[in-house]
This record gives sequence, structure tokens and C-alpha cells, in this order.
Amino acid sequence: MMAHATFVFLYRGDKIVQLGSLVFDSQGTKILSFEKLANQMKAMKADGVVVSSESWFAEPTRKEKELGILLFPPRVRWTD
Repeated sequence: MMAHATFVFLYRGDKIVQLGSLVFDSQGTKILSFEKLANQMKAMKADGVVVSSESWFAEPTRKEKELGILLFPPRVRWTD
């Protein structure tokens, strides 16, 4: 399995007060997601936000599990 994920970290001062992810399949849901994020920031009294949109995850291959190492980073794994 390979996936691209967008993560959100809400801060108050130097402390993370909430972690989350954003999922959108269109420009409209993207706008709604960020409006919801703004409301969450208000509710949590967060004064900072980090949005990471380049996090890749992939399941290690059987061989990688056997060897206990990653041979190919998630960003270069392709599926059909």
C-alpha cells in the first residue's frame, strides 16, 4: 500500500495541541477542509499551524521485512 497524506499540526506556543489530517477530492472540499481547520484553531485557541502535504507512506516489501531495511523509499514506489 502506498499513500500520500496531508497532515495538520495545531500549536499553542511551542506545544502541539492537536494533530489531524486533511482529505479532499475536489477544490470545494479543500476549501471546506481549511474552513473547518480555521474553526478548530479557534476552538483549540491555537496560535500556529503546520500543514504538511508531502508525506509518503508505503508498506515494506516482503524482502525488506526479511532484511529489516528499506530498499526503496516510499516516494519512489509506484503501483498500477
